[in-house]
Amino acid sequence: MPRLERFVVVVVDEPTTKLAALTAGEIDFAGIQPAHAAFVRKNPELALLDYPEIFPVGIVFNTRRPPFDDPRLRLAVALALDRGEIVDGYLYGFGAAADGPVPPDVPGYLPVPPIPTDPDSARRLVAGRHVAFELLTVGSGEAALEQMIQARLAAVGFDVSIRQLELTAFLDRVSRRRHDFEAAVLGTPGDPGLGFLAGLADLAGVRGGGAATLPGCAARRLPLSLPRPAGDESAGAGRAHGRAGRAPHHRALVGRPVSRRVLPTLYHAAAPVRLDFAGGWTDVPPFSAREGGLVVNAAVRLVAHAELKLGGRLIRLVSEDLGQELECANALGLVLDGRLDLLKAALRMFPVQHAFTLTTRCDAPAGSGLGSSGALDVALVAALTLARGERLSERELAEQAWHLEAVEANIPGGKQDQFAAALGGFHRLSFRDPDVGIEPLTLDDAFATALERQALLCYTGRSRISGATIARVMTAYERGDRQVVGTLRALKDIVDPMAEALRAADLARVGALLAANWEQQQRLDPEMRTDEMARLERALADAGVLGGKAAGSGAGGCMFFVTRDNPGPAAEAARAAGATVLPVRWAREGARAW
Repeated sequence: MPRLERFVVVVVDEPTTKLAALTAGEIDFAGIQPAHAAFVRKNPELALLDYPEIFPVGIVFNTRRPPFDDPRLRLAVALALDRGEIVDGYLYGFGAAADGPVPPDVPGYLPVPPIPTDPDSARRLVAGRHVAFELLTVGSGEAALEQMIQARLAAVGFDVSIRQLELTAFLDRVSRRRHDFEAAVLGTPGDPGLGFLAGLADLAGVRGGGAATLPGCAARRLPLSLPRPAGDESAGAGRAHGRAGRAPHHRALVGRPVSRRVLPTLYHAAAPVRLDFAGGWTDVPPFSAREGGLVVNAAVRLVAHAELKLGGRLIRLVSEDLGQELECANALGLVLDGRLDLLKAALRMFPVQHAFTLTTRCDAPAGSGLGSSGALDVALVAALTLARGERLSERELAEQAWHLEAVEANIPGGKQDQFAAALGGFHRLSFRDPDVGIEPLTLDDAFATALERQALLCYTGRSRISGATIARVMTAYERGDRQVVGTLRALKDIVDPMAEALRAADLARVGALLAANWEQQQRLDPEMRTDEMARLERALADAGVLGGKAAGSGAGGCMFFVTRDNPGPAAEAARAAGATVLPVRWAREGARAW
């Protein structure tokens, strides 16, 4: 073992600050929080070790006073809690579910029949009573463990209020002669001689040396992070007492605070919506699987935003567009029930192990038909994977975003929206499920500028297209309805001429093909064209536009048109017809996260 010239012990109480110092090379090893283990594992310069210890964590009941002078209620709490959930969700696997305060491999352990997780039996023991109590704990942060306990107990009839105290105040209420508490979350350092049991018994008010505790788990492994040892180091590692350049004398740390620069707490992502020039509906299964779909689309700088802010006491979801928000204690509350299901489904796919606020909004109006939900899918996946330290390719981002909407959130639809949002620019996309072909379309710069200036994007009101409409059209295709089958094939046949017209900078041809696509699209469903859309079409035909169509599926939302040289008169006619004119700016880049 190499000789140590100097050994410096630095007390850093705040876990994130300690981790920042470790990853910056300002300290050589440190005990870390279980939640930080995954972050450390991704750092090639650090190794993660764990070792066993006796440290039971659980609830101590005060049996001197109600409600836990009633053994039936103590048993009800035990039956309501899921110790495995606590080990996995709070300790990240660094522990074991316990049947008492003594681990099995310690001398003096006596096996106890395990108490199962049985909420139904717990409810019967509560028997409809209103049982309210205060759960004391030490700290001022997220109280993740206490929130898990609170949620489980609320489900069986307990009304639990969490009270966080500074350590001295906690000990004054729990450990001194006052015993002024009903229940407390407590972690107790153990010893092989089991002397710690007497203290637990005294806290609980149990005579005879037993302890009336209900351990949620026994944290028998403590994660420890340190520089990788010899043999695991990359080429270029130097000194015998650590990696070259790792601040061996700690002068950077001693005598000054450590910054929090390593672990961000705020993550953003943005993804553009799209205009579909031709082929929409053909990217939707089963047509895309059986015959292959084709779409030409372009990304537009109306952007979907997702923001993840770590911290707080609860999981908070906010949709600024819908004017909706909800809160839950932990991931158990992320139930798909019609309220912000897309956000919940994203968090079920990419869990975040913190309390946080997830906020979404979109520059495009609700129900626009511009693929805003697909863009939001992409923004959510980009933000959540960044927070988890993961980086996805553009294709992976689009595929995961489609899976989020179509599978996890159970909202039927195709893939063009997610690919447009992830990629940006103009593309001809081909779909032969599960494969997607990506062909960028390169437009002449002057033509792209002219098309941007002469594209008129009009919002007529929220689209009435629903999952039921999509299902109705595709069910008709499956049963061989001649009109629907012929229409989908005709929509597909317009795509390649549209791609060639864009490459050739033929604006009049683009307008004519938009009109042809819209004519076919209306044959899919009798509700495809609303009265507002019909009124807008008549007004813009009188204004002399070259052609136009519904954006997306139709039945409301946006329409876009190609105007002649001066778009002003057409824009005025659209406003006079009751439409809202939206800006058109091509988004040459796709989703980004920071």
